[in-house]
Amino acid sequence: MHMETKRLILRPFIPDDAAALHAIFSDAETMRYYPAPFTEEKTRQWIERNLRRYREDGFGLWAVVLKETGQVIGDCGITLQPIHGQMLPEIGYHIHKAHQRMGYAAEAARFCVHLAFDHYGLEEIYCYMKHDNWPSMGVAGKMGMVLCDIYPDPVNQFTRVFRLKKETKATRQQLADTACRLAKLPLHGSADGKESNLQPLVQHFRRWDVQQADRLWCAAFVYHCCVEAGFQLPFSPDECTVCSLAGVPAWEELAQKDSRIGYFLPEEADPLPGDIVLYDHVFCNQPHDHIGIVLENHPDHLITAEGNIGNTNRSGIIRRAKDGHIRCYIRLPENYRWFV
Repeated sequence: MHMETKRLILRPFIPDDAAALHAIFSDAETMRYYPAPFTEEKTRQWIERNLRRYREDGFGLWAVVLKETGQVIGDCGITLQPIHGQMLPEIGYHIHKAHQRMGYAAEAARFCVHLAFDHYGLEEIYCYMKHDNWPSMGVAGKMGMVLCDIYPDPVNQFTRVFRLKKETKATRQQLADTACRLAKLPLHGSADGKESNLQPLVQHFRRWDVQQADRLWCAAFVYHCCVEAGFQLPFSPDECTVCSLAGVPAWEELAQKDSRIGYFLPEEADPLPGDIVLYDHVFCNQPHDHIGIVLENHPDHLITAEGNIGNTNRSGIIRRAKDGHIRCYIRLPENYRWFV
């Protein structure tokens, strides 16, 4: 099988790769999310383990080679890993620190997603990492993965699990129903002496916590509803340059740049249940200052589910006039999956 991307070649390991691989695995900075850097013997065992995986599973971690130089700069591939009590197919990767932040991990990992689905016939693929491994979370997002689990782990304290399904079943009606249910809980930040219950929303986004999200979570509410309804949206798609989907402007960027998503000005279309509505000048007298999900469309008003309604730090159902404050409507296609 020929395994090649624009800039990289993925190939099976050979014993002679030990020196190049050990330069990565012996580095304390690169291995900061592991219990300790590897010894030379452990690096050789790593290669031997993957040679066994090729024979027994048909896949494993492969050497990542720069086309331009022929240099081994890391590994990437598919392995079976124990994730919250199950053996699940996982995409893993390590890149030499001199070649990090150049997109090589995401490029190799996205290729492995296609292999998982199109060559090996897997129905879903996972990534898991220590709870504060922000770089790996970013790569998972570049693969189109969404957070599906966080669980206590004696090694990692907490482990985050991201998942991508080959096919997904999600409808806009499911989105409307999910938004209605979550809005009625209600979700809330610190309010009326009650501790915030926004952790399920903010945990999708790197380096964010409930204190930082307080009164700034209307877009995170929409994202969480989409994920709960089954849409596969990474927290920061490539189209979003100004912020992640925890920010309102990113939703407009995504809709305008992804031709599969419907984008309508208020005068161009009547919204349907499950459409996303963006507002100007309803929250802090700024454009892109609020967002919600349409539940009902009436001649002169909408019924919407929203987070942080009126800066109350609570979710709820609200009647919104169809006036000049509506910026646009966004319509996700049925069964939308960002990764292609």
